[in-house]
Amino acid sequence: DGKLLAAGCADGRIEIWDIGSACRTCEFPKAHRGSVLALDFSWPSTCEESPLLFSGGGDGLVQLHHPMPQAEDATSQQGSAPLLQATNTCPPQPVVAGRFTP
Repeated sequence: DGKLLAAGCADGRIEIWDIGSACRTCEFPKAHRGSVLALDFSWPSTCEESPLLFSGGGDGLVQLHHPMPQAEDATSQQGSAPLLQATNTCPPQPVVAGRFTP
């Protein structure tokens, strides 16, 4: 919906930002071992309050996250464990792209 921005970092961290307020709303501090290489939000859904976030990394993991908004009294909201985590190959190869489709 264009309200959130996901940033993948070289240290494996994922940050979720609210574009309108320019504030970080959620962080996954150790989402991947190594660089985050691919991110994509899901399409809007009537059963979810916020979109799901796909991430892929240099560690070969594919994950599905549910970014939760930050509480107003918290300095940094850490996201929950991934809803789904899978390795794409054996041995793991970097995941450099992914896409949700309707």
